[in-house]
Amino acid sequence: MAYYIKKLMPRWGKLDWQFYDGNKGLPSKPHVIILLDDFIGSGNSALKAYKENETKIPDNSSLFCLSVAYMYKAKVKLYGDCHYLAFARRGSVFGYYPKMKVIREFAERYGGLLYAKRPYSQGMRLYIGPLGYANSQALVCFDHTTPNNSLPILWESRKRSDNQKRWTPLFPRKLFDRVRRDEDYGRMKYHWISIARKINEGRIRRLFNGYNKEAILLLGLLHCLHRRRSEAYMRVMLELSEYDLASIKKKAFELGLLTSDGHLSEEGRLVYGRIRKEEF
Repeated sequence: MAYYIKKLMPRWGKLDWQFYDGNKGLPSKPHVIILLDDFIGSGNSALKAYKENETKIPDNSSLFCLSVAYMYKAKVKLYGDCHYLAFARRGSVFGYYPKMKVIREFAERYGGLLYAKRPYSQGMRLYIGPLGYANSQALVCFDHTTPNNSLPILWESRKRSDNQKRWTPLFPRKLFDRVRRDEDYGRMKYHWISIARKINEGRIRRLFNGYNKEAILLLGLLHCLHRRRSEAYMRVMLELSEYDLASIKKKAFELGLLTSDGHLSEEGRLVYGRIRKEEF
């Protein structure tokens, strides 16, 4: 999440920003201290982080907890997008109770094949069950990951307990599953270049007429932009640093494949579309 905050910093003027990751000390003078997270379910992790660092926080500092999304029952006061239980008796996104009950039974049945429900005992530790970590019943997914507070049937890829077949999630939590899901890009990129070479004949730009690294990255960039992937996802999929991704985008713009604001140009759409059409 710090990656996105750093992108926003220039817009907020010349402030004295310092990132604390546990390796270097907090400032000695009063500061605005912000705990940053993408998602907060129960709030226990936020409270734990606070208690571990409470004695290091300078007197008269202001404390905030900033998240993209959080569950309304979280134990800390937050800034972010508030979410409610998926199967709340009132206010469920699945509608009135009889309709919601059917969907809950479905989630519990298949979620239970991935994470078994345990009998409750006083003081037991929180765990991932059929409806998510600590029964959070969340329906939150991000481009970079999916919190385990969300329903396991959305993000888990482990084997089912009934038939040992691997569950295929819509929004994988694991990075490996996310990259593998994207049409096995590692294999497809060479296939696309091969197609581009065969249908060249002046109709496909000659920059795709070889298997060099730049041509493969440019084609991968077109693929990611066509699918509206975030920069964070593109860097993982193309195995590029922030600097390298900016460089390949600049090259694509110089070749007319991107517009000045970083979107696919008409030429870029035509090139990518032609290759995919010939593939099928």
